[in-house]
Amino acid sequence: MRAEPPFNLRQGAFISRRTLACTLALALLAGCTSLAPQQSKIVSGRFSARAASAQGAKAASGRFRLIMSPGRDELELLTPLYGILGRVIVTQTGAVLERGSHEPLKASSAEEIMQESLGFSLPVAMLKSWLEGRPDAARESRTISAETFEQAGWTVAVRRRRADGAPAVLALTKGELMHLTLALDDPS
Repeated sequence: MRAEPPFNLRQGAFISRRTLACTLALALLAGCTSLAPQQSKIVSGRFSARAASAQGAKAASGRFRLIMSPGRDELELLTPLYGILGRVIVTQTGAVLERGSHEPLKASSAEEIMQESLGFSLPVAMLKSWLEGRPDAARESRTISAETFEQAGWTVAVRRRRADGAPAVLALTKGELMHLTLALDDPS
């Protein structure tokens, strides 16, 4: 297996494609942790992420499977050929990032793991609303078009909708630093 070269988004923070993919998808998971009791939901799809810094750009892509259960959410990240990149588990007591033979990374929140791993974090509390194609009502936002808005320094665009009106493809960008595309599978 070929070792992946490190990538530095901030001084002292070296990451691999696997870590980039795992921590970016962690934001997706952490934004979906508020479900009514006794409900479980599975969301799957594809992701593509690109991060840029003064040291260069790094990209990662693959598939994800998000299992949201009362008190515990689990996100499996897979390569395009279904090899396991990592697993993220979020509970009320904290978050854990598991990456193969690496030591698990633990933190009190998904945002903290992202900050430690990447040097930035997504506003994960807003992601549940963003995945529904709308801004979080609790925070200020600016509408750009019927399908695009800005919130917390991020631009969120619904690129395509399913027949039922739910988002099928979302693009999340923060200036030139971060680009994340999520293609959601049809619910089964």
